[in-house]
Amino acid sequence: MTKRFTVSIPKDLKRELDTLPHIYWPEIAKQAIIKKLQELEHGKHNVSP
Repeated sequence: MTKRFTVSIPKDLKRELDTLPHIYWPEIAKQAIIKKLQELEHGKHNVSP
């Protein structure tokens, strides 16, 4: 089952994302979250970006 959640970003960042409409940003965000979770699971406990 897929769940949905909302992420707030600054307006200037949104404008930049909008200049690249061919990129599917939700997938980019999902992959970044997966990567961070994997890092945390492997002992990289730095929770900052």
